Amino acid sequence: STQEAVLFLYGSVDTNTLSSGDDGVSQRTSYNVKFLGVDYTSVWINNNGLVNFGNTPFTSYSPFGFAQLPSPSIGVYFADVDTRGSGTVSYRVTMNPSFLSTVQTRLNLCGNFASVGPVQDALVVTWENVGYFNQGTDKVNSFQLVLTQTFDGKTYIILLYSSI
Repeated sequence: STQEAVLFLYGSVDTNTLSSGDDGVSQRTSYNVKFLGVDYTSVWINNNGLVNFGNTPFTSYSPFGFAQLPSPSIGVYFADVDTRGSGTVSYRVTMNPSFLSTVQTRLNLCGNFASVGPVQDALVVTWENVGYFNQGTDKVNSFQLVLTQTFDGKTYIILLYSSI
């Protein structure tokens, strides 16, 4: 049997939502993070399951390897997502102490890390009940990225899949 992952809480007053569409991308989102040893000051949220860094957003879907993307990216679920028929993509940066404590606890429960220190912030991106091209709604997916950093400079990526 498969167990459905529990997503972190999302959706609040400080949450941004991408417009419904096919191949949409957010405005540049301010978030200071070290990813693959490089310091970035912003990220882009793509409705096709990507978060990318740097100055160039990725605004389309084509099935090819990550090496061909215009900038470093995290492929949460790289597919031809289409939210015109179903679903939303929401994102926020949070420094809420209660939320960050929950993130730290989850990281420490993973068992693959030495004790994770206090978490300073998190970028939470949730694709909820999203459909597929061309406005498909009979099979929907929900998944989430939590990109977080500790005060000692370590970056962690949490990927959660509620329904795929």
